[in-house]
Amino acid sequence: MDILEYWNHAQSEVSFHTASTEEDVCQLDKAQLTKSGCPQFSDVNNIYTPWMRYNCGTNYNTLPPHFGCAPTTDQQPLKTGQEYAENPGVIAAEWTRDFIKVFYIPEAEIPSDLDEGASPQPDSWDKWIISYYPFGDSERANPGSCNLTSQSLASPQAFVLNIELCGDRGSLEFPFGCGGYELCRNKKYAGPGDCCYDFMTDDAKSSGPLETAFFNISWIKTWQQE
Repeated sequence: MDILEYWNHAQSEVSFHTASTEEDVCQLDKAQLTKSGCPQFSDVNNIYTPWMRYNCGTNYNTLPPHFGCAPTTDQQPLKTGQEYAENPGVIAAEWTRDFIKVFYIPEAEIPSDLDEGASPQPDSWDKWIISYYPFGDSERANPGSCNLTSQSLASPQAFVLNIELCGDRGSLEFPFGCGGYELCRNKKYAGPGDCCYDFMTDDAKSSGPLETAFFNISWIKTWQQE
């Protein structure tokens, strides 16, 4: 589960990734994400592959690649890294047996139940929702389409803060080498000759944006119901 993900100058996404095998894949029910009178959630991972929309199976080595699912609200614009820096706030995720919700709450609007942390009430945060995964409703509407008992679908999660300085989605491509895109994976991502390594160590190429890169994360909190 990527609750905040972006690369280069792309806008942020919230993505969920499952195995791409038939027995483990999760196909979200579009009807649960496009209900009349409710926020609409478009799958921004699969805009150009409509036959793959809301399919959370992930395999970057296929053609076309399977990027997982990213049902994202149409009510809030996606943000670049710079826009997040200019509009700080909280990224929060609620994970239950039935669904995952991801919220972006601007700093000036952080509710006291989240700020104080004693007893957060995510049921009251829906006005800040940016991504929604209705696993339970999808499975009930189409039995077998999103099996919540599968370990590859809902295995225990861990916090990972990952900063990659080059690459595209999945880090397979790098847009600044040899006059166009080039694949870096065959060079094992490291060492002289790798397109990312060469860019990062060449002052003539990397001067500018790398001089001002920094991250300020004030806190990370987790809660679990008994």
